[in-house]
Amino acid sequence: MRAILAPVIARNPHLKVSAKVAGDHGSILRKDFRAVAGAARETAAAHDLEVR
Repeated sequence: MRAILAPVIARNPHLKVSAKVAGDHGSILRKDFRAVAGAARETAAAHDLEVR
């Protein structure tokens, strides 16, 4: 999955990798929820949205 990120990001300047963590989706949400929440807040701020 990570191998395809560079070309995708190169094609779309609106995409940004906020954090890379080891593990599957479930473990990322359990163990690194702060990174996920931070990325959501950062995305919302870029689009003038409010995340609670």
